Amino acid sequence: MTGTRVVPIGACQLDRALSSSEKDGRMNVRRWIWCYTTVEALQQIRFFQGAIEIPERLYPYCGLPREFEYSAVHWSKINEADLVLVEPNSIICTYFESYALNRASFHGFLDAFGSEKRRETNDWLLHGVLGCNEDRRREAANRLLQLLPPDIEDREIVRELLVETRGRRQDFEEYVASIAEIRDMVPSPMALVAYIHQYLPDGRPLPWPPEHLEYTIEAARRLDLPIFNPADIVAKFGVDKAMNEARTLYRDEFCPVIGDHLYAFVRDVIDRKAATFIERSTDPAAAAK
Repeated sequence: MTGTRVVPIGACQLDRALSSSEKDGRMNVRRWIWCYTTVEALQQIRFFQGAIEIPERLYPYCGLPREFEYSAVHWSKINEADLVLVEPNSIICTYFESYALNRASFHGFLDAFGSEKRRETNDWLLHGVLGCNEDRRREAANRLLQLLPPDIEDREIVRELLVETRGRRQDFEEYVASIAEIRDMVPSPMALVAYIHQYLPDGRPLPWPPEHLEYTIEAARRLDLPIFNPADIVAKFGVDKAMNEARTLYRDEFCPVIGDHLYAFVRDVIDRKAATFIERSTDPAAAAK
C-alpha cells in the first residue's frame, strides 16, 4: 500500500481524523492498539519489544484482543513508520497491580450490571477510579460486589478489578517524562496531537482534567515536538457543524476537513525532518555535532 505511513497511538478521535486521508490513499494508517494514556502506550511498546509480559487473563483489560498472538509485524508498524502520532487522551491513569489498564475495557463488565445499576457503576468508574477518590471507589466496589451477575464473563477477574483497580493523576513532570520516554523508544519521528475532551457551545475547548490540554501544549514546547491542535479548526468551521450533539466527537461531514488539516501537518513534519537531515548531512560542521 502506498501513502504516508502513519502509526496513531491514541483512540477514536485521532482515528476519525485520519479516516478520510486513509480512504483516498494519501495515508497508510498502520493501526496500533488503542490507548488513552501515556503509561498504556509505554506498556504496549515494552510488550511489543518483548521487554515485559502481560498475563493473558489481563489481555482484554490492557487493550489487547482476548486471543492475541504476538507477531513481529506489530513492532514493524512503528519501526517502518514515516511518523508516529501520539494523542494522549488523559492524565488519569488506571492501574491493576503494576499493569496499566485501558478504561474502555471497563464498560464490557460494567454494562453487564444493567442500566438500572448505572448509578453504582458510574460511581465506581467516574467518581471513584477516574476521580481518583479511593473512599468512593471502595464503597462503590463493595456495593457492586453484592450485585455481581452470576453469569458475568470473567467473574473472578472482574471481582479483582472492582476491588483493586486504582486511578492516579499524572503531574506535569511525570506527563512530560512519559512522553519523552515514548519519543526515545520509538525509532520513527514523532509528533503530538492535542486531545480535547469536549467543546463549549461557543467553540472554546473544554479539556478534562482541566489542565490536560495545557500540559500537552507545554510538553510539546519543552520537548521540541511538533503538535497538532484541532481547536482553531473546529472553531473556524463552527462547533455545531464540526462536532456531534455532545460536542465530544467529530461529525462524519467534518472528518474530511480535519483530515485535510492533519494530513498537511503530517507532511509538513516529515518534510521538515527530511530537510533538516539533508542539511546536516551536507554541512560538515553540523554533522560533526
